[in-house]
Amino acid sequence: MAEKQTLKFYFSTEGETEKWYLEHLQTLINNCTEAEYKVSFIIKVCRPKTFIKRVVNISRTTIYHFFDVESVEPEYIARFNGVFDEMLNAEKMGKEINYENGYSNLTFELWILLHKVDCNGSISERKNYLKKINKTFNTRFQGIKEYKEENHFKNILKTITLDDVREAITRAKSIEKNNQQNGYTKVNYKKYSWYKENPSTAVGNIIGEIINKCEIKTSPGVAGGA
Repeated sequence: MAEKQTLKFYFSTEGETEKWYLEHLQTLINNCTEAEYKVSFIIKVCRPKTFIKRVVNISRTTIYHFFDVESVEPEYIARFNGVFDEMLNAEKMGKEINYENGYSNLTFELWILLHKVDCNGSISERKNYLKKINKTFNTRFQGIKEYKEENHFKNILKTITLDDVREAITRAKSIEKNNQQNGYTKVNYKKYSWYKENPSTAVGNIIGEIINKCEIKTSPGVAGGA
C-alpha cells in the first residue's frame, strides 16, 4: 500500500483547549483508514502576528485563528475587532499569507458541545455553557476553569470520535442556516464577517474544509441532540 501524502495546516489559537482539540482531531484523521491523506497540524497558542514570527518559511498558505467573541459589550467588540486587525497585519508579514476567521460566539465550548448535541438557543453568559457540558459529558465540574484543566478536557476529547466531528460540522451548518432565516445581525468587518447573536461559529467551516481535503469517505450520521 502506498504511503499517504501528508497535508499541512497552520493554526494560531487563543487558548490551550483549542490546541488540545486540534491535536485530538489530527490523531483521529491520521488513524482513519478511510482518509486519503494524513495531516500535520502546526499549532501555536499565540496571537496572529506572534505566530508569523515564530513559524519560519511560511509562504503561500492559509492560517486559521481560533478565538472567542465572549461578549457583545463594546469593550469586548473592540478587542474582537482588534484581533481581525492583527490577522490582516499578519498577512502582510508573509508572502501570500491568508489568515482565516475561526471565531466562536460566545466561546469555543459551543463547538465542543456540537459534537454531541444541538445548541440552537442563545445564552447570556459564558459560564452558562458549564451546565450543558456537565449534562452532555456526564461530568460534575464546578466551574469553567476546572473543565479547562488539561486532564479534564482531554478526558472529554477521548469521547469525541470522527463521526462526532462530522456531526458537529452538520450542526454548525444548521446554526448558520437558522441565523440567516431569523435575520440575525451579520457583522462585516473589513474582509471578515461574524454573527453578533449567539450561538454562532466559523469553526465548523474550517474543520469541514479539512475533512473534505482529506477525502474521508465515512458518511456522517443523522444529527440529533437535546
